Amino acid sequence: MRLLAAACQMRSTGDGAGNLRQAEELVRAAAARGATFVATPENTNYLGPHGEKVRLAETLDGPTCLLFSRLARELSIHLLLGSFNEKSPAEGCCFNTSVLFGPDGSRLAVYRKIHL
Repeated sequence: MRLLAAACQMRSTGDGAGNLRQAEELVRAAAARGATFVATPENTNYLGPHGEKVRLAETLDGPTCLLFSRLARELSIHLLLGSFNEKSPAEGCCFNTSVLFGPDGSRLAVYRKIHL
């Protein structure tokens, strides 16, 4: 069995839509080169002020995870969303969450990162 892994290098900013466009382009390019496991960096969807990060936080069924699920399924790859800002029940907080999608687009694993 052959496995080609790819790590997408990108610089996330406060432009969420631009970050997701860039991530999608990089994932597609990696898959086109034969990668069957592709990983994006931490804060793939947004990197900016904490308050805005909390305001923009999404659920696991939100647009960011739906995009990555669809990409994994379309490209038949394992796709690791390095992390995104996931809604938290605690006011003023959000989770820094990594999600692994399988080649059928299913969510295989979720990890909410723990920080000091």
